[in-house]
Amino acid sequence: VKIFRLYGTSACHLCETAADMVTEQIAAAQGADFEEVDISESEVLFESYSLRIPVLQHPDNRELSWPFTPSQLQAFLSSCRLRVWVLFPYSYSKHVTRGAVHDAVCS
Repeated sequence: VKIFRLYGTSACHLCETAADMVTEQIAAAQGADFEEVDISESEVLFESYSLRIPVLQHPDNRELSWPFTPSQLQAFLSSCRLRVWVLFPYSYSKHVTRGAVHDAVCS
């Protein structure tokens, strides 16, 4: 199960709107869930997110900041990122380097 995190505060009306959107979209997604994280309970989180909330964090640590549309949210919830460690003996293209980590996005 992929667990997403929605960063916000209890006094943020945009956070409530985002939580409603995420709840609706998560219900349609299989193998996904989310938790709400109140940034006011952590100095580190408050410093990082206070001017950006609501922010939805993907399990692979990518973030979707408000404002987002239902279609942007759906794409974000269904996407994933794979980290690929290239082990073959030489590069097959100028974009892939032997011994390097490359990100690939799948949906």
